[in-house]
Amino acid sequence: MIKKYILVGVPVVILIVLNTLSVKTNKKLKLENSVLNEYTSELEFYKLRAKADSLLNQDEFDEALILYTQMDSITNSDEYSQYASKIYEERNRFSKNYSKLYNNLRKRSGQIKKLSDNKKELNDSLENIKSTLGVLQEEFDSILAYNSNIALQVNQLNDSINSIKTNDTLSIVNADGVNIKYLGETKDGKASGYGYAIFDNKSYYEGQWDNNLRSGNGKYFWQNGDFYDGEYSNGMRSGFGTYHFESGERYIGNWKNDLRHGNGVLLDKDGKQLYKGLWKDNKPSKKG
Repeated sequence: MIKKYILVGVPVVILIVLNTLSVKTNKKLKLENSVLNEYTSELEFYKLRAKADSLLNQDEFDEALILYTQMDSITNSDEYSQYASKIYEERNRFSKNYSKLYNNLRKRSGQIKKLSDNKKELNDSLENIKSTLGVLQEEFDSILAYNSNIALQVNQLNDSINSIKTNDTLSIVNADGVNIKYLGETKDGKASGYGYAIFDNKSYYEGQWDNNLRSGNGKYFWQNGDFYDGEYSNGMRSGFGTYHFESGERYIGNWKNDLRHGNGVLLDKDGKQLYKGLWKDNKPSKKG
């Protein structure tokens, strides 16, 4: 009988023990499943955050904002959408500042290039000015030397006139009030024939005279280096003659009352023809 109870009781105990173990195992499995679900949800949340951050970094703001809004729904807050908006505004502000800085740099670069070009032009102009000044200095020195030579000749001629006896020289004042010292041939107490004269101690003439006036062929030298070689009448350049400018230019042609008048040609210092034709009152005629 006892054996019979033992045989019946052992399986029951075993069932009770197994049932107890099964209940504990189920509870443990439920707990582990709950934890696993939490980890899974958290992992999905982080994946969502990573994707949203990636889109935001690529400036895909609208798509990123949708994901951040989903995250706000999960967490029952607006933390993530506010975060995205803040980042977006900061990037926009940085982009605007960068664009402004870039435009300023481009503008400055253009200004610097313009200044560089202007500097080059100024340097070129300065070199041209230096070259021109050098030429002008040479011409000025040449003029000074020429004027000194003329002044020396005038002084020598003046000394010669002063050293000659009184009855061989004349002092004349012409119609323009210019004082003339004359040395040469005379007739009835007036300059007639060939003679030399100094005008106001500045310029001089050598050539033909008549009745105290230059008349016939002669040469007149100005203090600035100009000189005329040609015909005179009544004290003025009239007829045919050549006027030599200190610059090297020459006029060859007809004159009337000290003015270029009639046919004539103007040449530059190298002999190149500048004008040929009629002149009237010292100017080229339109009919030339």
